[in-house]
Amino acid sequence: LGKWVLLADADEFLVYEDCENRMLWDFLMDVERGGGNGLLLYMIDMYPYGDLSEARLDQNPVFEMAPYFDKQALLELHFGGGMYSNSRN
Repeated sequence: LGKWVLLADADEFLVYEDCENRMLWDFLMDVERGGGNGLLLYMIDMYPYGDLSEARLDQNPVFEMAPYFDKQALLELHFGGGMYSNSRN
C-alpha cells in the first residue's frame, strides 16, 4: 500500500535512533531508502523506584523517574515460518 502505520497506546513512547533530533518521517524515509518496509519495535514497561502509587511522574522527565524495566521479556517472537511469519511451523 505504500503507507506507514503506527499503533501505540497513549502511555507509550516511540524511541528510535536519534529521536531527540530528527522527525519520525525522516527516520522512516531512511528505513525505506535502505530497502525496508516495516519495523519490529519492542514495548518495554518502565517502572519508578518504590511503590507505584507514590510515584510523581509529572515532576521530572519520565525516563529519569522510571528508569527500571523487566529483565526478562514477556513475549518471545519467532520469525521465518507460518502464514503470519510469527509461528514456529
